[in-house]
Amino acid sequence: MPNLQQHRHHLHKTIRTTDMRKQPPNTNHDHKGQTKMNTGIQLRDQALVDVAVNADPDWWQHAVNIVRDIAATSFDFTTDDIWCELERRNIATPHEPRAIGAVVVAVKRLGLIAPTNRYRPSSRPECHARPIRVWQAV
Repeated sequence: MPNLQQHRHHLHKTIRTTDMRKQPPNTNHDHKGQTKMNTGIQLRDQALVDVAVNADPDWWQHAVNIVRDIAATSFDFTTDDIWCELERRNIATPHEPRAIGAVVVAVKRLGLIAPTNRYRPSSRPECHARPIRVWQAV
């Protein structure tokens, strides 16, 4: 299993070299002539990179290990299950809760989990029962 820095580097490299290149050129320029990102996919991918790079390394490693543990013992799971296990293990919430998405994407890109076509309402009050993706081990 790659270490923490390899997870984060892999996420950053994959997003930068794969997803961003697939997008048609759809940029504009600011008043200084510099290119600005303006597609939703580019902004999403940049946010994933930002939260991955800025996440506390200890938190990141705990979260990756939890995803691996859950995937090894559950038929399917959601990020709610990851949050519950983080809480059960007394691991503090990161300053940016979206970091959980970056962790899941990193583990997915390592080939350990895959998204399903199913969604469940979140049980976390702050999510207001919004649908969240169901994941499964590969």
